[in-house]
Amino acid sequence: MDYGCEVLTRPPFMSKTLVGVGPYVDWLEAVPIESVATSPQIPSLYVVDANMGGGMSSKQLQLTAATTNFASAQAAFITEVASTLSSGSYTVQEKFVFITAETVSGSNTALTVQVVGQVDPAGMTALQAKTNLGGLAVSNLIATDQTRTNRCLGNTPLDVCAEDPIYSALKTSREAMTGVYSTPSSELETCAALHCKSLPEVITTGILVTFIVLGTFFILARAQAVHQGEGV
Repeated sequence: MDYGCEVLTRPPFMSKTLVGVGPYVDWLEAVPIESVATSPQIPSLYVVDANMGGGMSSKQLQLTAATTNFASAQAAFITEVASTLSSGSYTVQEKFVFITAETVSGSNTALTVQVVGQVDPAGMTALQAKTNLGGLAVSNLIATDQTRTNRCLGNTPLDVCAEDPIYSALKTSREAMTGVYSTPSSELETCAALHCKSLPEVITTGILVTFIVLGTFFILARAQAVHQGEGV
């Protein structure tokens, strides 16, 4: 016995304090989701904005490139940074590498780069040992971990933020956040005894149908009476 799947376990059908804020993985999704490689890169200000708190945690790279025209080598530079930081088990997508600052000084350009997501430690060691990236001579590469959050107005560290049920529920409601919920056997057994949560819905539906049927009979009887009266 199965009542089917209800795609009603996500907001606004259920409170965010119960099912979190998503993302909601839908097992019945028929349309393939675009990959990072085929999607446009998000604006870098979503990662870090000097005029606003919050953003995304990242591995921040600061280095100097021997060029006054970094734009001409930017694509090759990003490709090599991403490939160097990748490992056999994890690939750093080029769209996760953001150039967030570049300042020309003399014949050099000071760069600030944000790499969002997982980074292979061995790859980071290899990157710091490089003297050429994307065809540009580079030096003074410094890597630091930057923790950013959009919670409580971007305050850090995270432990200064009061626990929000929207997030805590998300951590503990994996089944609910899928958006697809099949009635468990324990609930089916309860429903068999007519004490499940579906019973009120069944009763309500029955009452509604009864009113509709009685109303229909009343209208038909009234129409027949009027018709007979006119005939007399």
